[in-house]
Amino acid sequence: MSRKVGRLGGSNIDVERDVIAALLGELRERQPVVLYLGDLPANDVVRVTRALGAKAVTTLPERADGLPIDVLVLAPGTVRAERRRELERAVVAARHWGVPTLIDAAGAGSGVHRTAAVQRTIQLALWPVIRATDAEAAALTSSARSSKPSQHRRNLSRLASALVRRGGIAVVTGERAVVTDGVRAFTVHNGHRALAVLPGAGYLATAVLGTFLAERAAQRVRNRRSLKAQLLRELAAITPEDLHKTIQAQRA
Repeated sequence: MSRKVGRLGGSNIDVERDVIAALLGELRERQPVVLYLGDLPANDVVRVTRALGAKAVTTLPERADGLPIDVLVLAPGTVRAERRRELERAVVAARHWGVPTLIDAAGAGSGVHRTAAVQRTIQLALWPVIRATDAEAAALTSSARSSKPSQHRRNLSRLASALVRRGGIAVVTGERAVVTDGVRAFTVHNGHRALAVLPGAGYLATAVLGTFLAERAAQRVRNRRSLKAQLLRELAAITPEDLHKTIQAQRA
């Protein structure tokens, strides 16, 4: 069971493609367990996780000898105040047992308390992976007041780097996405504008942590209602070879 999220490795983008493609085969063979907490759309994230070949749970296992999960995924900005303590307890447990934590920044920027909840969770986590939109990233890094939304989209690399000043990996998603550990950055061009009008698309991106499937799925649908179903079919059918051929990324 892998227990550490390290820095982005490798120096050649072709090597990165090989690694990512190989990970899919390993994931489907090992079937890791993903724990989802917070007001995430449980049905959607569980279906996405299973389509990729992993297992999903939505309640925190009570065990004294460790956490029987591979990754903790949570959205602290979407829950009521009384439930945030449960999420914080899970983050502390994940930190203690060395379980990687993925934080969805949904809710950041939509209220002082929600933004503060996401910021606190980031601070509690050990080397978190943070998935955010440009607006959410701006709210978390105090850039929302000093710049316009159009400037956020032009400065994705700067926003992403600001998210991980204390360590971690940031994934700022959209039609174009940036992935960085604060030292190196990649721009990923597999996003699609259709996801901007799909309710809950951000949560789906969190569940798969990658937008490389969006364009492939969106090209095969004719209307917005069928996009989610098509994404699930594509996730279940994709192969390591498909990933290697279709990833569109470059150093930012």
